[in-house]
Amino acid sequence: MVDEREHLRRSPDKEKPVRAEAPDRALCRVNVIDFAAARHLDDARVIAAFLHAERLGIFELLWNVLCPGCGGVLGSSATLKSVKHEDYICALCAAGYQPNLDEMVGRLCGFGASLDREIQIREYGRMANMADPFGNGFDLIEFSGPAFAGVDNRLMALQLVQKGLTRAAVFLSNGTVVQPADVLYKKCIIVERGSFRPVTKVAIDMLECATAQFVQEPKVQGEDVVVLMEMTLKNLIEGDAIDHKDFLDRVDILGSLGKTVLISNYGEFHRLASYLFLYTKKMIGIAMGIPTLREIFDEQYYADLDGGILESFGRLFKNDLKLYVYPFREPKSGAIISAGNLRVAPNLVHLYAYLVENRLIESMRGFNENCFPIFSKD
Repeated sequence: MVDEREHLRRSPDKEKPVRAEAPDRALCRVNVIDFAAARHLDDARVIAAFLHAERLGIFELLWNVLCPGCGGVLGSSATLKSVKHEDYICALCAAGYQPNLDEMVGRLCGFGASLDREIQIREYGRMANMADPFGNGFDLIEFSGPAFAGVDNRLMALQLVQKGLTRAAVFLSNGTVVQPADVLYKKCIIVERGSFRPVTKVAIDMLECATAQFVQEPKVQGEDVVVLMEMTLKNLIEGDAIDHKDFLDRVDILGSLGKTVLISNYGEFHRLASYLFLYTKKMIGIAMGIPTLREIFDEQYYADLDGGILESFGRLFKNDLKLYVYPFREPKSGAIISAGNLRVAPNLVHLYAYLVENRLIESMRGFNENCFPIFSKD
C-alpha cells in the first residue's frame, strides 16, 4: 500500500509531491468537489489527481447526475461517456429532469472533460465533440424537431461511424445504442468479426467455441466477459453504399440471438485491438476462421506500415490478446486445416511458429464438423 499512496501523493502533472495523513475511513466514498472545498484546493487539480489515482487502481470513481432542484443523486455512471439522455425523475422533490446538450456539456466540463470545438449546429440538431480527462474522444448528439420523432438511433450511430465522427458504435441485444465504455470498461472481451449476412450456424459455432475456451483462460476466470459480434463498414457496404434496411435486419437478427453488436471502421485487426484496449487492460480474444488467419499473414495488407507485418503484429499482440482459430475443411481434398497445421509463406514460418508456441494463436476445440460446408456467401 505504501507504493500506491506515494503515487497518489504525486499530482498527474509531476509537480511537487503533496503529503497528507488521514484515517482509512476518510478514503471511502469521497466526494471530490467537497474534498477540494474543505481543503481550499483547486477543483480541477483535485479532480485530475483523483482521476490519476483511479487509473492506478487506488480508487474506483462514480460520476453522479444531480437534480438541479434539490441536489439529490439521479443516477450514477462508471465513466463520463455513460451519462444518459433519458428523463430523470427525482424521488426527493418529485421533479422530472431531462438533461439537454448544454447542461450535459457544462456538467462534463466541470468533471474535467473538454470541448474540442464549439457546439455545431446541424440540420438535424446540435453536436458536441468532447474529450474526457484522459484524451479519449466522444460525441454528444441532440436531435430536435418533429421530423426526428421516428428516428432510429442505430442508423444515427451508424452515420457517426460512417462520417468519421466517432470510432465505433455499440448496440445492445434490445437495440439500445450505448456508449462503448458502458459495455467495455474494465471487461474481458471476446469478439467475432463478420458480415453476418446471414447469421450462419458456423458463425454461431465459432463464437461459442471461442467463448468456451476464452472463459477458461486463467486471466479470465472470475472476470466479467463481454461477447461482441463486430461488423466493419466494409462488411456493410454493398456496391457503393450501405443498405440501411439490410443493416437493421442484420442487427435485429443478432439482437434476437442475444448478441451485442459493435460497428467499427477498423479494417485491420491491430487497429480494432488498439481501440478495445482503450477501455480495458484485461484479456481480449478474437475469434476467426482459417481464411481470415491466412489474410492476416498476407504481407500485401501492410504496405502502409513502415514496419510491415512485424509492426502490425507488434501492435496486435502488444497487450494481452489471443486469436482463437476455427478449422476449415478444404472442399476438394476434404482435409481439415487448423491453426496447428496451417502453412504460411516460407519467410513467415518462424514468426508463425513463435506465435503458436506462445499460445497467442490457438486452435478451437469442440467444434461441430457439420458446420464446415456452410458459407455465408452461398
